[in-house]
Parts: sequence; C-alpha cells; structure tokens
Amino acid sequence: MSLSLFSRVFLLIGLLSTISFSHKLYAASFELPIESVATLIGRGIYVTGTVTSGSVNDGDSAQVITKSGAVLDVTIIGLERPRELLTYAEKGDSIGVILKGASVEVVSRGDTLVIAQSGQRKTQ
Repeated sequence: MSLSLFSRVFLLIGLLSTISFSHKLYAASFELPIESVATLIGRGIYVTGTVTSGSVNDGDSAQVITKSGAVLDVTIIGLERPRELLTYAEKGDSIGVILKGASVEVVSRGDTLVIAQSGQRKTQ
C-alpha cells in the first residue's frame, strides 16, 4: 500500500507532535548543561558543565531537568573551578557544582541544571 505525499506529511506531523521538548519551553535565569556526574560520599552529587546563561550563587535552590523531562528540586551547596572555591558563577564559566537532593541514579550527562526566573516554577 502506497501513501500519498499528503498522507506521509500528515503522518510525520502527527509523530512530531508526540515529541516532548518541555525542558526548553520555560525561561531560566541560570542554565548549565550537565557534562559529567559523580557521587561525593556524605555530601551529594558533583556535576560539571559550562554556564550557558545567567548566574548562580552558592546556596541557591535549583532544579535538574532530566532528558525525560522530569524536574528534580536540588540545593547548590558548593561551586568550584579546579583549585578554586567559588561563591558565584556566570555565563561562560566552566564549573563544578555540588548538589544536595539528587543522586547519580537519576541525574546524568545531558540533563540541565536550571534556576527558574523569579516567580516562575519549572514544570513539565
């Protein structure tokens, strides 16, 4: 059975509409795509990446948006660069972040660490 071009385009549009892009649909005052994840026994998890937008302070509340679109609430309990502890990081900085409230079983490379803009709560 051969489908017409119109039918194939219509089918493709239907398939594309099922793809979730939720983690890109809301505004963030801070965004860090996660490049690596490790466990710090007794402290939390350690994620690395380069800040792509905004700024972050040690102690900020944040969210991890997983590749599946799940939203995990976390607290930033440490910021650093190699051999340098930070209290603040901004766009362009390559940093390590210590997070409380998540585990390496849930957070992975390709997830995104974000802070919602004032007054906004990240949801799916």
